[in-house]
Amino acid sequence: MNQSAESLHLAGSCRATYLVRVLENVSARYLNYFDEISIIVDIRPNLAPITTLCLHDTDQATLFGLLSHLYDFGHTLLYVEQLALDENK
Repeated sequence: MNQSAESLHLAGSCRATYLVRVLENVSARYLNYFDEISIIVDIRPNLAPITTLCLHDTDQATLFGLLSHLYDFGHTLLYVEQLALDENK
């Protein structure tokens, strides 16, 4: 495996903390099968609420599963950010 392919492989297998924001309220009961997730709903007068999900110590496969789940339920994705990367896991 060359250096760039090896770097990509390692980056994809690392665990990290991700922040995901979607338009509308996301019910916690739909997210039961995701471990280590925090949910904050920002209620705004006369506007649709914004839900912020924080996935702690998560791999990219779990992030992709969450994004697919949100898409399946018709939520509008506003933002995704990798907050912290733990290359030791």
